Amino acid sequence: MFNKKIVPHFIFLCVIFSLIFPFTIQQEANAARLSSYQKKTSCQKSSGIWRRFENSCANFCFAYSDPGALCLAVMSYSCQCPENKCFDGKTCLDIKDIKTKK
Repeated sequence: MFNKKIVPHFIFLCVIFSLIFPFTIQQEANAARLSSYQKKTSCQKSSGIWRRFENSCANFCFAYSDPGALCLAVMSYSCQCPENKCFDGKTCLDIKDIKTKK
């Protein structure tokens, strides 16, 4: 049913993948934490307050630019910008300057 020459190679690749994959996930998690810290610092520099939100849109500008944006009911941290501003991941922008997708 299986080619007997391919099976050992397949098993070898599975073992290698199972050894490397956990390290890749950990590196991505560390990068996400670093990114979150950088966003918090950027938020505070643009007069915002880093806080917990009740949904995934969390005052991000994409929620204002895309009327069809899907906001999940999960707690997330983001920047509470001053009034009439939203967070683009780097700074607080005026909501009126955000282009709406059609």
